[in-house]
Amino acid sequence: MEIAKNTTKLTKKMLCSFQAFEAFKKSWIIALCTLGVILLSFGIQNGAIYLRSIPFLVIGCAVYPLYILALVIIFAKQNKNFQPTTVDYIFQEDKVLISGQAGLQQEKTEVYYSQIFNLRQTKKFIFVYINNVSALVVDKSGFTSGSADKVVELLKLRIQQAKALKNTKPSK
Repeated sequence: MEIAKNTTKLTKKMLCSFQAFEAFKKSWIIALCTLGVILLSFGIQNGAIYLRSIPFLVIGCAVYPLYILALVIIFAKQNKNFQPTTVDYIFQEDKVLISGQAGLQQEKTEVYYSQIFNLRQTKKFIFVYINNVSALVVDKSGFTSGSADKVVELLKLRIQQAKALKNTKPSK
C-alpha cells in the first residue's frame, strides 16, 4: 500500500548540502581542539592572564577556518562531474521504491525499512541513511502525495521496530 510519493531533483547544491551536514555534525571535535590550542597559548601568573605563545594562538585561530576551507575544496573536487538527477520515491508500508534517472541512464531499486540505518532531517530535507555515510536525500517540498511528516513518522516507527527486533535475542 502506498503511503506517499516524492520526486526529488538532486542538484549539486543539494549534494553539497548533504556533505556539509555530514561533515559539520562532527565538527564540534575540531572546534574543541581549536579552543584547546587557543587556551594553551595563554597562561596565568600571579593571578593575571598573559599570552604565553603567539604561534599557538595563531594556529588555534587558523585550525577551524582551514578545516572549513579544506572541506569546500574536497567537496568541489568530488562533485565536479555531478549531473543533476531526478529520483522518484514511493513509500510503502514495508519498503521504499526508488527510481532515478541521470541523463539517459534509468535505475530502480527498493530499500526495506529494516535495512535503514538512521534518519535525520533538516528544514528542507529528509536524510534516510542506508549506512554510516550514505543516505537517500528526500526533498520535503517534493511530495506529490502524502506528506513529509507522515513519512518521517513511518520511518521512525519502522527503524524503532527493526532495532527492537535486532535487540531481541533468541532464548536457549
